[in-house]
Amino acid sequence: MAERYAVASGNWSALATWDGGVSLPGALDDVYPNGYTVTVDQDVTVTELNNGVGSTAVAGGKFTTSGSVEITATVQGGNSSSAGTFCLELNDGGTLTGNSYGNWGNRRGTGVYSGGVMNGNGYGSTATGSATGVYVLAGGVMNGNGYGGTAGSSGAQVYNRGVINGDGYPGSAGLGVLLRDCGIMNGDAIGGVSVAVSIDTGSVMNGNAIGGSTASKSAVSISNGGVLIGNSTGGSAFRAYGATVSGGGIVIGDVTGGSGSQAYGITINNGTAIIGTATGTVSDAHGVIAVDGDVVIITTESGAYPKSLASGVLLDYTTIPWLDKTAAGGGIQIARGMNGGMR
Repeated sequence: MAERYAVASGNWSALATWDGGVSLPGALDDVYPNGYTVTVDQDVTVTELNNGVGSTAVAGGKFTTSGSVEITATVQGGNSSSAGTFCLELNDGGTLTGNSYGNWGNRRGTGVYSGGVMNGNGYGSTATGSATGVYVLAGGVMNGNGYGGTAGSSGAQVYNRGVINGDGYPGSAGLGVLLRDCGIMNGDAIGGVSVAVSIDTGSVMNGNAIGGSTASKSAVSISNGGVLIGNSTGGSAFRAYGATVSGGGIVIGDVTGGSGSQAYGITINNGTAIIGTATGTVSDAHGVIAVDGDVVIITTESGAYPKSLASGVLLDYTTIPWLDKTAAGGGIQIARGMNGGMR
């Protein structure tokens, strides 16, 4: 593999943009913006895009797309002075096929904007800092999973009508996926040593929350009007919840307690749950547990320990007409498939 680097800001297709000035980077090259802005104006296949330090290239700069171009490469966020910038910005119909990695500090891999599409996974930094692999913003789309890193680095952050079609897996101290400000996720959250997915400020996750084998860690955290439309299952460890709901969060789907002690399907504190079937088979691992002031609606119950609700919880069943789609005027029906939902 050869190192190629920009010597001026300009189009990828211009020979004058590149070191030597006689050829464009090729499939076996690692390519650096070298402190400049390179506009990708043609289809590109290279080994890696990296705005960190190379053997010759300096840190900083970025790649950005123009028009409906296709990029095939791995993307590495910089490892030195490029804090807060993306190595690659996808917009105007640009497409990336490849994985994207955050790096040390706040060095981000890829920003996917309106009209941009990424086909690959996002990985949070495994070094110190909060470097996210992928940001999906303002109508951008990511088709791939988010894998959390360390020290709070997320695999993917999804904002402002951005969409991720994939699953979330936590790192040792980083979210797989962070959903905020009306972000959308279509995929499951797999519990681990930290929270896999956080749903906040009006964002929606369409998928299942599956508790893991690490004590006191939920697969999904829901708050501030976030919504989970899918099933929640507790894990095999102590308090390995499927999901925690607080601050006006909402869960719609089936809930099942796990095999671990207090591994509830969901826990609710100042939130709402519209539950298809609540199931619990372990005495202290209920399907749902809620405290005073919460709202819980359950259509059916299964097992000896489906729920544990405080006396101040508003509880109702399918006797209320608006839950029955067949009632006059229609209503909300709990879907029983892999992803629960409203229709």
